[in-house]
Amino acid sequence: MQECLKYVLLLLLLPIPIQFVHAQTIDSIPSVQLDSVVFIGAAPLPGSGIPSSKTSTIVHQIGQRQLSAVSNQFSLDHVERHIGAVHFYKASGNDRQVSLNYRGFQAAPLLGLSQGLAVYMDGIRMNDVFGDVVYWEMIPINGLKKMELAAGSNPIFGLNTLGGALQFTSKSGFDHDKNSITSQIGNYGYKSLDLEWGIQKGKWAYYLTGNGYDDNGWRDFSPSKSGQIFSKVSRKTDKSTTHFTYQFAKSDFLGNGAIPVELLDQQRNSVFTHPDRTENNMHLFSFHHTYALSKNQSFQTLVYYKSRNIQTFNGDDSSYEECEGEHEGFMCTEDEDGEEAEVVIDQNGLPILVSESVSSAVNNRTTTQQNSLAIALQYQSKGKLFNLANRFIAGQRLETGRSEFDASTELAMLTPTRGTIGSGFFDREQFTDVHINVLHWSAFFADWIDLFDHRLTVQTAARINYSTIQLRDQIGTALNGDHSYLRLNPSLGIVWNFKNEQQLFSNFSISNRTPTPVELTCADPDDPCRLPNSFLADPPLDAVISSTFEIGWKGKYNWGRIQGVGFHSTVINDIYFVSAGPARNSGYFTNLSNTIRKGFEFEYSLHQMKWDIAVSANYMKAEFNDEFVMPSAEHPLAIEGETIVEKGDRMPLVPTHSFKVYGNYEFMKNARIGLLWNYHGDQIIRGDESNTLDYRLPSFHFINVDAKYQLSEHFTTFLEIKNLLNLEYNTFALLGEPDEIEEFEDFENPIFLTPNPPRLIRVGLRFSWQ
Repeated sequence: MQECLKYVLLLLLLPIPIQFVHAQTIDSIPSVQLDSVVFIGAAPLPGSGIPSSKTSTIVHQIGQRQLSAVSNQFSLDHVERHIGAVHFYKASGNDRQVSLNYRGFQAAPLLGLSQGLAVYMDGIRMNDVFGDVVYWEMIPINGLKKMELAAGSNPIFGLNTLGGALQFTSKSGFDHDKNSITSQIGNYGYKSLDLEWGIQKGKWAYYLTGNGYDDNGWRDFSPSKSGQIFSKVSRKTDKSTTHFTYQFAKSDFLGNGAIPVELLDQQRNSVFTHPDRTENNMHLFSFHHTYALSKNQSFQTLVYYKSRNIQTFNGDDSSYEECEGEHEGFMCTEDEDGEEAEVVIDQNGLPILVSESVSSAVNNRTTTQQNSLAIALQYQSKGKLFNLANRFIAGQRLETGRSEFDASTELAMLTPTRGTIGSGFFDREQFTDVHINVLHWSAFFADWIDLFDHRLTVQTAARINYSTIQLRDQIGTALNGDHSYLRLNPSLGIVWNFKNEQQLFSNFSISNRTPTPVELTCADPDDPCRLPNSFLADPPLDAVISSTFEIGWKGKYNWGRIQGVGFHSTVINDIYFVSAGPARNSGYFTNLSNTIRKGFEFEYSLHQMKWDIAVSANYMKAEFNDEFVMPSAEHPLAIEGETIVEKGDRMPLVPTHSFKVYGNYEFMKNARIGLLWNYHGDQIIRGDESNTLDYRLPSFHFINVDAKYQLSEHFTTFLEIKNLLNLEYNTFALLGEPDEIEEFEDFENPIFLTPNPPRLIRVGLRFSWQ
């Protein structure tokens, strides 16, 4: 124990902050494991593992068995198949730009959405420093060997762990010494090519994978493409394991979003306005070193550098109109809420004359350049404390990031297809140029101690988070701001092993997130902004704090595994984007007093030689816990542009009930077939936070099918069919103003919906060799 304390004190006294890592068996540390023991990640860095029977929460896992059942490649489809409580919605309408929702919290690629899930890959934080968004296409899907989703507000995983943490673990040449070429084709012009190569030579191992994807999209004007290269050089000795990785990823996605319900009834594959393009590229370098101090002690170091450039181009309906009175003949801002319209001044300081080229649309552009550097350190031990079995982890993390954000709004005209053509005249007041410096430092510990002859495990943990956010306006001073946040978050959990491989567990945990730069720069109700296109003055926002209580059971039986958990999360100072006027997407961020997510998860699974079965049922209610006034200019029942949200009103886009059944069966030698049935209950639409509309996003269900057949030693073919029955349903809804476009001036229904794709068929062939 004295030796353990010596290393912990050394770690905590280091002049640079550090963080600690994720728990899975470290290859470099000698240990004895039984095949039946399942280890799960206990912290963000890969390498520190504890048996699942010792965890006081639910941890969902997707491993090689699930991956090999279909195409040997990870995708978010696997999450949909195997994690019952996960719900996806696609606000943009693009299958690669999904919002992953778990217990009413989300990880999403859309700027401005409240991010409540922490996402890591090999300990590298994938939530961006600007907006905390997660771009799924930046994660090397065919280079992953495992994914874990840890439930609850576990403070060990750091910022954004309000509802859970996702951990992706990549392959190396030590665990993947195979080579393969995989191609896929599908309807609507889908095609992809994946290459994978791995080799081990003595103490060294090498791994390389690359993939490219191109898709015309099933909706009008919606092509997308992306590509990745992921490489890892590894070295292993008796006492250490070292990984050097480099990744490059690039994507160009068009997701043209929700459309008016009356337009949807006419043509499901249509778009409202276009384009809505996001171009993204990333370079990522990392160094991960694990050193075995002794048989039961290890120390880990992670250093990574991430550079990302994101450009968006959004063609939209216009929020400008011709001036009246003395300024007739010039363009003005819209006259809203009794405020006098102002003449629009261009980039040269001149008023913009009315013409066809400036009167019907706008082009909103943004450029975000982000660079972040991080170092994380972790110590872990397994041994005795007061003659009791004990596992201990402690560490620190320091991440610094710089973002440069530019935005502009160009007056434009709509084409006959509702695309846009720019005029070259920009609204001078809508130029944004802000530089942001972010620093996140944290330190944590976690301890698991066994009592009563290993029958009872007590887990204690705590993490201190300190963040500073500095904003510097490059045009004026309106966006300048300095913000700092300090928070200590604890957790306590117990596990009672009342019978062999059966446990009751309970825990209470607290975690937090800091307001993001995009939220801080758009927090003034007197100066609303059009997300994500411009930011204005920044009244300070409070940190968001989530506390979660869970109680449940899990067990392994001859007839399968079963687990169930009830949970209750209270979120204080929840940040919400509220509407501030009739212009679509115009509003500001504000702190709510608190919101609540509560519910129950149940899962059953059976894994045998020929069968894989997973059944889940989930009840979840996300609701506002205070009464407040919601600016709702587009709500048909609003009074003077406002609605009243009352305590107990449901939060939008969270289904109360969901059910999933997935089965995979080897019906003949070397051939398997799988079927997923997925059901989600109705949802409140965004913009109807007051729950006063009769309309709800209707419940829906769909069936997906996958099949795999090994033709020979080297060739395998596989098939995936999404939405087998070709059902029509919608995955996202919000309120808008369709009559802002002249073509739709007769449209009266304010509901916008994002339609689901029709039946999608993809066929693949893999050639593999040793």
